[in-house]
Amino acid sequence: MARPENADAPLRKQRGVEDNMDLGKPQAKDNTAGSFNYSGKLALFVAAARDPRLMKTDLAAFSVLLEHADKHTGEAYPSVARIVAESRVPRTTVIRALKRLEDCNWIRTDKRIGAHSTYWLTGSTDGTGSTHGTRTTQVSNRCHPGLRTGSTHGTDPVPHVEPEQGEKKNRVVTGESARTKQVQMTLPTWLPADAWATWKQHRKAVGRKFTEHAEELALRRLATLRAEGHDPVKVIELAIESCWSSFNPRESTKASGNGAGQIQRDTRSEDEIEAANREQLARFGIEVEA
Repeated sequence: MARPENADAPLRKQRGVEDNMDLGKPQAKDNTAGSFNYSGKLALFVAAARDPRLMKTDLAAFSVLLEHADKHTGEAYPSVARIVAESRVPRTTVIRALKRLEDCNWIRTDKRIGAHSTYWLTGSTDGTGSTHGTRTTQVSNRCHPGLRTGSTHGTDPVPHVEPEQGEKKNRVVTGESARTKQVQMTLPTWLPADAWATWKQHRKAVGRKFTEHAEELALRRLATLRAEGHDPVKVIELAIESCWSSFNPRESTKASGNGAGQIQRDTRSEDEIEAANREQLARFGIEVEA
């Protein structure tokens, strides 16, 4: 008995579907799978770097979170100590950076008592410019005017506030106050002002911070070396010439020698010389009125 011509049509149709699947026929794409892969993390970091409200220390902490974030969910849970170690940013600065990242809606923090906090990246790109929604809120256009994202989901975007401006103003005032204190510091009469100003410029050039306390310690060190017979100006010149950040006296930094034709210069001030003379006369019972 002859078989109908279309008897194998259902079977061929079923096999055709299987063949198409085997040949990689495009299927429905999972929008959340792999959203935080390497290219997605890189694109997210570039977008964060364009946010004018974020500082370099914020980006350093954010890069650690990106490094540890799950590529599917954007979940990361490194400890603060690990973020400090990998970003090389002080602990207090890291804590402020995490707070600022959360305020700008770049991350969402799930704090747990007795355990490390969990951080969720709130937006991602697949490297082609399109964005995918995740289980958390996406990045807000209001907080990041330079970032083009899709529709937002979840909570409302964070209001546009400027907490950083107040902090910057405080830092500026603090810096001016510190500079004012340094300018008002009275130098001893035996130390030329130009020599001390040259030393401060040298410290700044070699990348050494010169706080008010450090300046006081340096002056004490010079006073001690001066009492030991060293010329403070020569000590400073030797330190600058050797590119040192501290004073290391040598034989050449001592006051002028007693060779023939040389006059030894007394590095003491007039008040110190007068006080020493009075003390010397007092030993012989001679009192001199001031």
